[in-house]
Amino acid sequence: MGEVPVLEVAGKRMSQSGAILMWLAETTGHFAPADAEERHEALRWILFDNHKFTNNYAIHRVQNSMTAEPHAAVLSFMRSRVESSFAIVDKHLADRPFVLGNRPTIVDFSMAG
Repeated sequence: MGEVPVLEVAGKRMSQSGAILMWLAETTGHFAPADAEERHEALRWILFDNHKFTNNYAIHRVQNSMTAEPHAAVLSFMRSRVESSFAIVDKHLADRPFVLGNRPTIVDFSMAG
């Protein structure tokens, strides 16, 4: 797919951080979702992270820190998206220590970026 990260195992290359995390968790048994229902929740949160949580923050950070003359309207728009997605996560974590409950999973690692 021409992107990073890439994990190569036994001559097979995998890309997309969420897919890599799921493969690692299911292959090693560490930090994996507990069952099919939790696996669905893990995928839901990993997709949310990749499309909104980390993505919005990364775009704002690049515009703010690495653009010679960032456009104020773009920064404002991206900041509102960052604040919105972070508010969703803050509300979800208000009554639990980790995204999927009482133990860390690949979702927490995905969203830590």
